[in-house]
Amino acid sequence: MGYLDKPGNIKILKYLFYSSLVAVVLADFFVQREKVEFFWDAIPGFSAVYGFISCILIIIVSKFIGHKWLMKKEDYYD
Repeated sequence: MGYLDKPGNIKILKYLFYSSLVAVVLADFFVQREKVEFFWDAIPGFSAVYGFISCILIIIVSKFIGHKWLMKKEDYYD
């Protein structure tokens, strides 16, 4: 039985993962922005949220393409 097979360890890892996500977003509120090139650079937490949403969209689009275009039926080569 491995480390990730125990439900207690999974719960601890989820807690650490979610708390690190919150820490990254909160840390962005304390960064001094002296000069910004785009208006969204001044929004605290924007980069973290934008990156998270982009990652989710990449996963969803990839799964859609994989199911609709790449996957074939079992008897495709018959």
